[in-house]
Amino acid sequence: MAERSKRDQIVKVRLTGEEQARFRQICAERGITMSAGVRRLVREAAAFGPSMDGESRAVILELVEQWRAIGVNLNQLTKALHSRQNPSIDRLKEIINICIDDLESHASVYRALCAPRFERASAVLRGESVS
Repeated sequence: MAERSKRDQIVKVRLTGEEQARFRQICAERGITMSAGVRRLVREAAAFGPSMDGESRAVILELVEQWRAIGVNLNQLTKALHSRQNPSIDRLKEIINICIDDLESHASVYRALCAPRFERASAVLRGESVS
């Protein structure tokens, strides 16, 4: 598993009492701290991708498992080539094309997961009303 990034930068924000109370309520409803809530908003606005929680977490973990399987397939292919098993060029192309198709499909799922959040965050930053 990837090592967690060190969170050593601080952002200070001034809010009205009403803004803070509402944001605190939103965070409490989601079972997260206000710090985690701000971090999620920043990640979405900066297009870093979704936070790893809830349904997003399950989808991302499934994608990671599928990417691992693709890596295993490519590794087996490489071993076959290095051991002089001489798979046919057609078989090589077939395996590589399957891997490419799988990766493209997974990338589409990931983009679909991230895009709505990024668009919403971008709209808010532009000052547009979102629901």
